[in-house]
Amino acid sequence: MTDINKDIGERIKIIRTRLGLTQTELGDLLGVEKASISKYEAGDAKRGVPVEFLVKIAELGKCSVDWLINGSLIEVPVGIGKTKATAEIMQSLSQSRIDLGMIKQVIEVAMEHLQSNNLEMAPDKFAELIEVLYEEISESGAEQVNKGTVARLIKLAM
Repeated sequence: MTDINKDIGERIKIIRTRLGLTQTELGDLLGVEKASISKYEAGDAKRGVPVEFLVKIAELGKCSVDWLINGSLIEVPVGIGKTKATAEIMQSLSQSRIDLGMIKQVIEVAMEHLQSNNLEMAPDKFAELIEVLYEEISESGAEQVNKGTVARLIKLAM
């Protein structure tokens, strides 16, 4: 197993979980066995992930194949659109020492709050919100995102 296969697998899992699908459901949608999806997500596919699958999952997840393969932060599939400002903020975050798991958690909690409250936020404001939330959580030493803090900062940003 190579690191790139593991990285691709993690990004496939991100898309699948954001879509709220099980491995079986994703397999059914894309015409792939659940066992293959499991191997792709674990980075255990002996021959890697087929290009045809990457194209299909990118389409389904509304991201680029480049993001799936390289993890380019310009194409983060957060469902809010992409702007130069978003890309620049995410790129600056990627160049510092950050906890990517925490960033993912911050994005997921913020998106969940926006969606559950039928709120929309401009992509550049969303990127700034994620940066502020991450900094606040990092400085506090918390290991989990506080949903109340997210709600409060979103309310202030609106």
